[in-house]
Amino acid sequence: MEEVLLYSEDGKTIVGVTDKTVAHISIPSGVERIEDEAFSDCFNLYDVDIADSIIEIGSRSFFRCSSLNSIKLPNGIVKLGEGAFSGCTNLCKIDLPKSLKEIGYAAFNETSWLNEQPEGLVIINDSIYKWKGEMPKDYHLYIPQNVKRIEDYAFDGCYNLLAIDFPPVIYHFGEIEQGITYIGDWAFSRCSSLETLSIPDSVCEIGMGAFEGCSSLKNVVLSEKLSIIECDLFSDCTSLSNIVIPFGVQIIGGGAFDNCSSLSRISLPKSLKELEYLVFENCKTLEEITLSQNLRAIGDGVFKGCSMLKTVTFTNTDIASINIGKEVFKDCSSLMSIKLPYGIQEIPISTFLGCSSLIDVEIPDSVTLINDDAFGGCSSLQHIEVPTSVISIGDNCFAYCSSLSEVYLPGSVETIGCESFANCNGLEALILPQSIKVIGEKAFKDCSSLKYLEIPDSVKEIKHSAFSGCCALEDIYCLSTDIENAIKYHRIFEGVNTYKCKLHIPVGTKWSYKYDFLFGQFKDVETFSPLTGNVIYKKENIYLNEKGKSASLEQIADYLIDKLNLDKEDGNLFRSIYVGNDGSAILCRTDLKNHRKLERLEMEGLDIKHIIKLIDELPDKGNGTCTLPVNYNK
Repeated sequence: MEEVLLYSEDGKTIVGVTDKTVAHISIPSGVERIEDEAFSDCFNLYDVDIADSIIEIGSRSFFRCSSLNSIKLPNGIVKLGEGAFSGCTNLCKIDLPKSLKEIGYAAFNETSWLNEQPEGLVIINDSIYKWKGEMPKDYHLYIPQNVKRIEDYAFDGCYNLLAIDFPPVIYHFGEIEQGITYIGDWAFSRCSSLETLSIPDSVCEIGMGAFEGCSSLKNVVLSEKLSIIECDLFSDCTSLSNIVIPFGVQIIGGGAFDNCSSLSRISLPKSLKELEYLVFENCKTLEEITLSQNLRAIGDGVFKGCSMLKTVTFTNTDIASINIGKEVFKDCSSLMSIKLPYGIQEIPISTFLGCSSLIDVEIPDSVTLINDDAFGGCSSLQHIEVPTSVISIGDNCFAYCSSLSEVYLPGSVETIGCESFANCNGLEALILPQSIKVIGEKAFKDCSSLKYLEIPDSVKEIKHSAFSGCCALEDIYCLSTDIENAIKYHRIFEGVNTYKCKLHIPVGTKWSYKYDFLFGQFKDVETFSPLTGNVIYKKENIYLNEKGKSASLEQIADYLIDKLNLDKEDGNLFRSIYVGNDGSAILCRTDLKNHRKLERLEMEGLDIKHIIKLIDELPDKGNGTCTLPVNYNK
């Protein structure tokens, strides 16, 4: 009764019927596919004539056709979808042609045909469909020689399975004549007694979660023909201690080794290009990992919760482009140092959140953004040097980095986010670069050891409670000459002793500051000559003179110390040079050893042109690549 059939636009797929009470159906020649659930719940259907042109029957196509008692699948059919005839309780006779290669999970569940099969292996052509009944205790499974496929869920939950013997691989003119080629999704999941596994090289594909929850599995040898390790493949294999990923694998899927809590070592191949999400999440005994030089993507949370991970090595530190997801190293509480590869453009959200042992991080100058919570709770982090490529520091970025004593922000950073450095109790001195425009809400809240603060005249907005709780502040240098037009919020300096903390302001701005609702509360106010020139930080910029010679700030500062007969105490370093357009110059120095406040040394008659000329007397370091300071006039 063709009139009840519904077709796709091209006429090659049956998509359904107009009458669910139909009893007889004849699929005409030319139709190649029966759509998912096309005849589901046709309770009266007892006779189906399927044309030889059909190559695929979709998932649940004949689900609960309870009157159907026999079916003859045509020669040429290749695939049966999941649950294709599931629930056909009277189906007792099935003619399965040899062309059938792929049989979906539960394709014949709850049929009389399956009920009549003997317990043990149910084999259809060259595929193991499933294990029927309860498996004997400590069972050693021998896969028959003619089997090429193990279908989805075939041995799922066979908790008595102890070992698997795969048939030997036989090749004929380079083609596999005998041997397993495919292991389906969740095929051996929850086989909790399985201890060892050696997958032959004939296997080209292993489905997702195939060995998930095999909690006794300790040793695994994988096929050399694999190119993908699918999602959840060995998830929750809590006894797995060692595995070698074969060369040729390019992708490791999401959660592939999630919760493999005994995995202490894994070797990743050079062919690897992508680690998807949560690949090694909660591998709590994994101590070191070397990442492929060809790696181009690291997904969210790949090493999240690897609490014993101490060493992460990028074999190629100069990568053209690499994407790193959020929370990649979150809660890696044993990680002490890491050098990120050149090529990453941002440090994503919560990348190192909770890495409580992290002391040293090297950030490449390809990074332009450090996102929210990137280093939050890194309580051992002592110093951070942000590269000149970064323009924004995210919310909570360095919050609760309680050991952080040195922060070098370059002249490229424009925005400091909400609570970026909140509760950094080890921070004693802070010079914000001339590029800063916005200081976020609670940005430096409760930095209880902060004694010295310098706010540049570039700042246009200071948000709510930015420095509240900085109760140790002794000196604040505010360089703005237009303070009345800066946007300021309430409680910015809440908790600061405004009677003892000295406020340093530019000459000529006394009345503006005195009547400002924020800065007017400070009682000890001192003026100094305004400096409108360039600011240079250690390792940030290089001066370049007319002859092409260059020198770092450290070289210049050391030279000036000797030239001007200044004392250079042990542990003291000059961190910045201020050069005013009025011809003045100031060196700023901090005692790194004893963490004292910064000292400012004014040098009359020394201007930027003198510094440029001094470079000629320094050792040749080659050509620089930076531009001259803004106030250098040839």
